[in-house]
Amino acid sequence: MNGKENETGKQGDDQIRVVGHEHESNPKKDASWAQIAERHDRFLKVFGNNREAVLDGSSPMSQVFSEHTVGVNDILVVGCIDERCGHQGAGYHLGLGGAGILVPKAQQQAYVTYIIDTAVNKGVNTIRIYAHQGCGAARLSMGAGDHASGAVDKRAQWFTSELAKKVKAELTNKGVLDVGVVDGYLSSDEMLTPQDFHNAVGAIVDLTGDFDPTRKKEKEGLDFPPFFNVNGIFDYDHAMANIGVALNIAFGDHGFGSTRFNADRPFVITLFHNEEETPAESVSKLDQTVSDFVTTHQENTGTDLKDSIVIKILKRPTKNNEKEERSTVERSALKLVKQVLSDAPKVEALKRAVQKYTLDVDSEFSDIGSVISSQNTQVFTQHHGVGYMLWGEIVSMMERNEDVNFENLSEEKLTNLISRAYSNAGTSGF
Repeated sequence: MNGKENETGKQGDDQIRVVGHEHESNPKKDASWAQIAERHDRFLKVFGNNREAVLDGSSPMSQVFSEHTVGVNDILVVGCIDERCGHQGAGYHLGLGGAGILVPKAQQQAYVTYIIDTAVNKGVNTIRIYAHQGCGAARLSMGAGDHASGAVDKRAQWFTSELAKKVKAELTNKGVLDVGVVDGYLSSDEMLTPQDFHNAVGAIVDLTGDFDPTRKKEKEGLDFPPFFNVNGIFDYDHAMANIGVALNIAFGDHGFGSTRFNADRPFVITLFHNEEETPAESVSKLDQTVSDFVTTHQENTGTDLKDSIVIKILKRPTKNNEKEERSTVERSALKLVKQVLSDAPKVEALKRAVQKYTLDVDSEFSDIGSVISSQNTQVFTQHHGVGYMLWGEIVSMMERNEDVNFENLSEEKLTNLISRAYSNAGTSGF
């Protein structure tokens, strides 16, 4: 997000509120508006005259939802809702104002835990937390402090750096050692254009956890219009506060303003969800957030925006649960393999067992280092070595619902395990 000095804000534990203002004609904004118009109209056609729509898997729009693919969606991006920042790596995107800089203090530890749980559940190997230049959320977080651009940027970078440290520490405390954390900063020339104003014509409230704004151009005809991207899972009330900020930006001096949006081309807020039934409470709160904004805007400017903002509800295609479960099993098996291969006595027991099947024991154990240091199951794409053999057998055991608790794995059990793995390999083409 990007803020202006004529935006004023007050942050409470459950609300963030800024007041936008009218704008005069701006040729640069007019040109951007014309450029976006076709994409904006194409998105609205998905719904026809309806408020709700259900995507099927054949729809190009279904491609904006990530399903974990090793080596492709291995990153969780924690960043701003700003529409000009949604290009920071294919994977999963958690968008909150200033990467969460406005999350109340009482919820900050829960926010760190949510980030970690999301990363682990999605099976990513990297969490990327970034700030960006000119962040309006960082400005709001400073209250009545120094709003010089340099001070705002330092505040934004300080927050994401501290958040990254907290996430790293919590990962260590939880014993999650195969997920890395990096923090970064986007300067204005690294952000998507335009750099001097917001060109968002809508907002996404993501209740799926899988929306990936980098995928919006992968299919012909998909190309989304610029939308703010708000995570609705961590804390929905906070998400609604973020929507309030997005509306004030879009209809204020630093957005397209209130004269361009209308009934034919409105600002579109879309709630993405996975549920079989429409999430009624979430929709009700979103309706109330928009209603409050329209009332406040009319009181401050005299302009009625009730036809200039629409809410759409979009159910994503049914997830490939079989694929998702397989991916979870494979990641769990990798952790167990790393546990075994990091234990020297167990490795020696493995070597004694493997000698029954090959004379070249050293070759079979050549993949140990890469397995232990690996961040995902892509390490097994070469299909060789004791690490792969062990991993494949553990995956099979999990799928058969066998006991895979290796906390006190005896040499006898380990020998039987690797023996079975090599025997199966001889008949399955491993």
